[in-house]
Amino acid sequence: MHKKSIDTMSLPKFNILPVPSNLRPRFCFQKNRFSLRKKFNYPKYAYDHFGPEEIFYQWIQANYPFKTNNYDVNSDYDYIPVFWTKIILMYGMDFAKSCLQEYCAECSSSKPKLLIIQHDCADELLSCIKDENFIGAVCSRTTRSRRLVDIPLLASPSIDSLVLKSEHKQYLSNFIGRITHPIRQELYDQITSAKSDLHLIRMNNSLDPKLYAKVLSSSIFTFCPRGYGGSSFRFWEALALGSIPVLIGDLDTRPKYSINPDSYSMYYDSAKDAFDNVCRMSELDITKLRKNGSFAWEKYFKSEQFARTLITHLSYPIS
Repeated sequence: MHKKSIDTMSLPKFNILPVPSNLRPRFCFQKNRFSLRKKFNYPKYAYDHFGPEEIFYQWIQANYPFKTNNYDVNSDYDYIPVFWTKIILMYGMDFAKSCLQEYCAECSSSKPKLLIIQHDCADELLSCIKDENFIGAVCSRTTRSRRLVDIPLLASPSIDSLVLKSEHKQYLSNFIGRITHPIRQELYDQITSAKSDLHLIRMNNSLDPKLYAKVLSSSIFTFCPRGYGGSSFRFWEALALGSIPVLIGDLDTRPKYSINPDSYSMYYDSAKDAFDNVCRMSELDITKLRKNGSFAWEKYFKSEQFARTLITHLSYPIS
């Protein structure tokens, strides 16, 4: 499958802004790595860093040619290289808000500011910015805003490093997780009332990571109801393992650029609608979704591919 060529002349130029020492990525990582592991050991198979925030930073530093640290007047975006999830977990939301407000007040540039935020309270953090000249690339938003861009909620290493994809599907669908939102209770009621061995449900997340990965890989569909945030790791874990992710929630938080999310996944605002449609999906449609899902994961979303996908999207005006 040939990669689509990209006109490099149209790619945006990023000015990587300097940040105070207490917000520097390396400082946060080295000084607090063990306390962070203890406070935030999720997903259980992940370690050390926090997915998209660091994946993007590391990739743009190492691989992206159109960047500068010199307040280049010809740059298109000012990128703030702060790992906000770590800041929030170490010091709290109030501290993170205060830092962001001070930072924006001192930055005289009129260019859009780009922030990458994994934490499910990204909307709350960004609400403290009075100047709307920013782009928040967020993993799990809970509000609607034209300044927010949906990106995948990733962990490192990726879950598909634990087990191989299984072509044999033991389950039609699964959901393994806690009840952290009313829509999860609705899903639980739907699945248990069906009384079928084709649907696996377990209302906790205490499974060994490899066993959890095997369940997803052995399922045609994986239900991904929203929890504290509008998305979940589960959606992207399912996609990585060859299971069709079914997002359920009040907001469709799937990225809607580069590839149509309906080509590889499903979205419903009702647990009943999600369950009913999964049960009557044709074999032909299932095959198409699975094939497109494998392509979408490898081409657009896996690890550093997401950084390339986001940058290509930012080549066009955000309206």
